[in-house]
Amino acid sequence: MLGADWNDLDLFFHVATQGGLTGAAIATGVSAPTIGRRMLGLERQLGRTLFIRSPQGYRLAHDGAVLLDHVRVMRRAADSIVEWQRGAFALPIVSIAGDAWIAGFLADHAQAIRGQDDAFRICCKSAHTGLDLTFARRMWRSWPSDPITATSPSGRASRCATASMAPSR
Repeated sequence: MLGADWNDLDLFFHVATQGGLTGAAIATGVSAPTIGRRMLGLERQLGRTLFIRSPQGYRLAHDGAVLLDHVRVMRRAADSIVEWQRGAFALPIVSIAGDAWIAGFLADHAQAIRGQDDAFRICCKSAHTGLDLTFARRMWRSWPSDPITATSPSGRASRCATASMAPSR
């Protein structure tokens, strides 16, 4: 499949499973004539006949059935990557602002600060020059939120980090 485009293979999957261009067009939002041209191009590119075309629709040729098995495997792999990627955004973020020394310290001690099983992610942010990192905690009635702010020399407060810790299990 040297050079076969994933988008063409995805369209192929829809044509094969929907039985024709109309069903594939509805499923993908791509026009039937465009899908038809793309399937002809895919066949030329692969050097294989993928479909037996008739007025009743598209039926898979032998090579099309073989390719469909491969594309199903590719789709499962792509779906597992999407699930894996989604997991990255499922955990709350703890933002830490600091200067270059703090960033170096965090990098050197990241495994001691956050273990593999901890239910949060760390986001390091560079604090601008002149920001006083003496923290003033504001108490909130609704646990577990605990916003932290920092003040500049002029006394103006700015949000530095918000940490929400999940209750321990």
